[in-house]
Amino acid sequence: MGKKTVLAISGSLRNPSFTERMLDLFIEGMGDGLDVKKFYPHKMNISPCVSCYSCWGKKNPGVCVKTDDFNDILETYKKC
Repeated sequence: MGKKTVLAISGSLRNPSFTERMLDLFIEGMGDGLDVKKFYPHKMNISPCVSCYSCWGKKNPGVCVKTDDFNDILETYKKC
């Protein structure tokens, strides 16, 4: 069995931040042997949804037509 994947999202704009410290302590408390992926959405290129409903279609259900940094978060989420 491989490592368990952990998705961590830090939303604080401050550096350093109390939120970031709490997130790190939470991750540390989960123990060793984890594949931790931490994301900073405010530093990423993520476009808002434009309500095109392409992801609702039968051709590619659940897949957004946009290609931005959110795809990295989504792929990690799927591994979790």
